[in-house]
Amino acid sequence: KVTTDAEQVTLYKPLDPDFSAMSALVWDPVMAFSPNGKLLATKRGDEPIILWAMPVGKEVASLRGGGVGGVMKFSPDSKALVALSHEDKASGQNTLVVWDVSTGKEKWRIRISKKVEFRELSFSPDGKTLAALDGRNTVTVWDLQSGKQQSSLTLGAASGGK
Repeated sequence: KVTTDAEQVTLYKPLDPDFSAMSALVWDPVMAFSPNGKLLATKRGDEPIILWAMPVGKEVASLRGGGVGGVMKFSPDSKALVALSHEDKASGQNTLVVWDVSTGKEKWRIRISKKVEFRELSFSPDGKTLAALDGRNTVTVWDLQSGKQQSSLTLGAASGGK
């Protein structure tokens, strides 16, 4: 319940020296709260993902190698963070990266050959399966532990009938 309009915490991280100013103009920042509310993940352009302890706003980890832009989401148990992003703007290659939140270590990474942007991520209720929807209305499903693709399906237009 919000009882005041007073600011609680401001998150601030100076721009990474290797960060390209052009990326900041092209890619909007993205963020995701962990389901347990203890972490907030933020990302600007091609900078690392920053994990912030909440509600204090203290930086607790910097996750490099997440690509440019994209979508992030925590697993239902808040133990893993998944980022779908472009590996680089020029190639349009997409990358799926899963990090172990407790260690900040990358669990696995998959380069996805399609040159299409992912729009949405969803976990199964048990957190063992991940689904991603891309801009071509294709849903790809992976086993979160192994990183193996389980299936892929294309969503078609609903057929009308009377």
